[in-house]
Amino acid sequence: MSKKHAFKGSFINVLKHNKDGSFRTQDDRRKILLETADTLWSMGYKLDGAKFIRTRHIYKLIDHWKANGNEAGTLRNKAAALRWLMEKFNKAEVVPDNKTLKIPKRQYLTNKDKSRDLTNVDLEQINKPLRKMSLQGQKLFGLRVEESLKIQPHVADCGDRLFLKASWTKGGRERFIPIRTQEQRQWLDEAKALVKYKEQSLIPPEKSYKTYRNTINQYFRRKGICKTHGLRHQYAQTLYKELTGWESPAKGGPSRKQLSPEQKLIDRNARLELSALLGHCRISIVAQYCGQ
Repeated sequence: MSKKHAFKGSFINVLKHNKDGSFRTQDDRRKILLETADTLWSMGYKLDGAKFIRTRHIYKLIDHWKANGNEAGTLRNKAAALRWLMEKFNKAEVVPDNKTLKIPKRQYLTNKDKSRDLTNVDLEQINKPLRKMSLQGQKLFGLRVEESLKIQPHVADCGDRLFLKASWTKGGRERFIPIRTQEQRQWLDEAKALVKYKEQSLIPPEKSYKTYRNTINQYFRRKGICKTHGLRHQYAQTLYKELTGWESPAKGGPSRKQLSPEQKLIDRNARLELSALLGHCRISIVAQYCGQ
């Protein structure tokens, strides 16, 4: 084995023995770290293994990524992956915090409407019941794609709330979503009737999550059903209007600057609730869905 392969193999070995987070998180982390190994090597840092990464290497990587046009969110994700890696060697201090690395804050402020609807024409094209059910779950409950596949309808049914287990969600944060409409209740009842046993998800029993996710991505693209994350945006915008009484800025409603002090309080409370229902830990992210 060449020295380069041994170096990259040290990253792979850590990834192989540490399955922290959701499948999506693991996959994103793997891509970042393997790309980092290649980048370090191409920059001339021919280390014996990942554990020999030092703080000076981190600064060089950040400078390299900035020079290549990586945005704040991407830089923060890469720094987080490196911290995770070095923590496995008990060397978390090797990667300074984002402020020290001069990584700017993420920019969530946008009033662009990225929502999309799920029309009857869309649904009529889908002849696979599990796939149709997954899409409808994204629309009705604002579920991420991963959540809409891994959800076990019988386990999720808590009467007036939908329960999402930590292992189904991004970041491993369990949450409850209120069942507010008859359409939501009907979806959950139909999902329960569709699966064969209590702990079955909306993934066919013979398929793994990763394989099935790739399959449905290709399937929906062939059907012309793209950017399904927009269903989650639509859910957030609809609920924002219910909670506040006015349209979100992304839908042409008033910006925060245009609100009265009383309305600003209503807006903040709505965003706090939405942040929790969407499975985020920062209220600022709601601006990505509803505008600011």
